[in-house]
Amino acid sequence: MKPDAIVVGAGIVGAAAADALSRRGLRVLVLERDIPSGGTTGAGMGHVVVMENPEVEFQITSYSLRLWRELSAVLPRDCEDDDCGTLWLAEDEEEWQHARGQAAAFHARGLEAALLEPSALAAFEPALRTG
Repeated sequence: MKPDAIVVGAGIVGAAAADALSRRGLRVLVLERDIPSGGTTGAGMGHVVVMENPEVEFQITSYSLRLWRELSAVLPRDCEDDDCGTLWLAEDEEEWQHARGQAAAFHARGLEAALLEPSALAAFEPALRTG
């Protein structure tokens, strides 16, 4: 089979490119020197997070999260996907106020966000140490 496209690397970007090309009906050859996601993709935490500021970053990151959720819904069960959210910590009152603003911005855009007092945070993430 002669491929229509060759993708070098089977990390998240290469895999996404190969998937998009194959969905368009192209025959795709993926070249990987090791195992899929065995390089930078596998070493990263694989965290898809929505950032609220500036607006363009919110638009791009929330779109990325929607796309990932659509894709993860059809992936095999053994595909590692843990929709665990993001934990942002505030060390002082200024950071706590910033976190409140972030939560309000997320709520205004229809996204979930929760502010946890120290005792609730300790129950939610018991391995987190003070300081």
